[in-house]
Amino acid sequence: MGLPALLNGVVQITKATQQTKKYFHLLLLLEETGLLVLPQAIRLRHKEGNTRRLAADLTGIRPAISNCAIRVIYLQPTGQGENEISFDELAAWMARYSDPFSQRFRRSLASWSALAAGSANPS
Repeated sequence: MGLPALLNGVVQITKATQQTKKYFHLLLLLEETGLLVLPQAIRLRHKEGNTRRLAADLTGIRPAISNCAIRVIYLQPTGQGENEISFDELAAWMARYSDPFSQRFRRSLASWSALAAGSANPS
């Protein structure tokens, strides 16, 4: 499958949805991260705040990368397997972000790592 197929799937969803504004912003974010190349017309629509007739411009979108393997990593309480990371590892990595969501999630991960599964209602 790979990342290009996943990105093409996002474009197909954008073509089929009634939620064009939401997906319009997603496409722009994917371009910002270097994953998609968008036609100039889409950028102009964004600048003008116009999402009408967006579907006509979607055919010009293409992935910016030809292939990229996707590796699935599992988030586990202890993360001892080859393709696993622990709650503590992710919490430590997220410490670099100061936004409220990241900090709240980091605290929750730290709290959850100290609990046995199902032993308490995590807050």
